[in-house]
Amino acid sequence: MANRIDDIFSVSRLRQNWQAGAERPTVNGKVAVPAEKSLWPGPLDTYEELEKFIGKRFPGGLNPGLELLLGQLLECLLVRFPPEGAARGGGAEEKAASGEAVARTLDSIEDLFEALELGDGGQLK
Repeated sequence: MANRIDDIFSVSRLRQNWQAGAERPTVNGKVAVPAEKSLWPGPLDTYEELEKFIGKRFPGGLNPGLELLLGQLLECLLVRFPPEGAARGGGAEEKAASGEAVARTLDSIEDLFEALELGDGGQLK
């Protein structure tokens, strides 16, 4: 057992790993540093992903009901989470109310989405 531990924690093996980790790709002689990515996407990024997902699911065009609900959701998100430098946004009470509206609108989107999936795919006739 002692030999196995010595193999795992050998100085030469650790030094090889450190050297491999220290090597960084370069561009024009400068170390290329990857752009920082947030671990948690923002609400507007998540909204865009939802919009893309729904658009892929119904490629023939959005159902007017879904389109209306997505618009309402975006308005609520812009009040609750205004982009940096934006003049929009509300006070604490308005933000709290918009937070509740976001939850209700997401529930409505989910319900309509499920109904459209079971039905004709949301296509108008």
